[in-house]
Amino acid sequence: MPERDRPSSNPPKMDIDDQRSLRDRAVRQLPPRATPAASGTATTEAPTEAEQYAARTGRMLHELEVREIELAMQNEELRGARADEASALRCYADLFDHAPVGYVTLDHEGRIEMANLLAATMLSGTPAAQVGKVFATCLADHSRPALRAALDAASARPGTAVCEVKLRHDAALTLRLEVRADPSGNNLLMALIDLSALKRSEAAERELHLLREKERLRSELLSRFSHELRTPLNAINGFAELLLDGKVPLERTEQRQMVQHILDAGQQLLRQVEHVLAMPR
Repeated sequence: MPERDRPSSNPPKMDIDDQRSLRDRAVRQLPPRATPAASGTATTEAPTEAEQYAARTGRMLHELEVREIELAMQNEELRGARADEASALRCYADLFDHAPVGYVTLDHEGRIEMANLLAATMLSGTPAAQVGKVFATCLADHSRPALRAALDAASARPGTAVCEVKLRHDAALTLRLEVRADPSGNNLLMALIDLSALKRSEAAERELHLLREKERLRSELLSRFSHELRTPLNAINGFAELLLDGKVPLERTEQRQMVQHILDAGQQLLRQVEHVLAMPR
């Protein structure tokens, strides 16, 4: 864990109200002090030097006892705070390591300082093996200028710089990198988002759109084809039927047979057109 993430060893400073509250609680924990028995007569004589010394000593002893209790209470609270901080850091580390997005921290030269499990898997290794590695060496050559531009942009100004890159060891894997500087300005924080599934989905969507467009053009073509064939076929078939019905005289049997052949061929061709139009898409 980087030094910046380690818990501070200095206790937090207390404001005046907290100090007063701590002192009040410490005073309440002091055992009752024995007091000398009061004499039956009041005296107005000034206290002797010995009595003044005893009084000062008593006050100093009281303050030391109160301070001792305060320090014990502060120490107990500090141990509890450190235990809570350690628990929070463990929770943070667990969330970081098992996040559904790959995360790495880089120095301003692009070297990896930390990597979570998913990022290490994307980079084909373990988190420990990634530490100290120059991140650009994990990318395909043509993706390195985009990374350098994103790192420079994130270092130069607030906000998130974004680029898409390909990995050197897996050309099928497309990553979206989101880079920003951490609040201290000492590191760069990078999220690695796998776009491969999205790219495949976009490619499938484009293919589906292309197929739909082809189907639309096919339907238009068949519709025009049907219209252009039906009109002359209907005319041919109608005229052949008139000839065969005797409304137009045929002088020889051979002529009648030829007309019958024309009618059969026209009807067969018309059926073929209807069959093509009825074919499932």
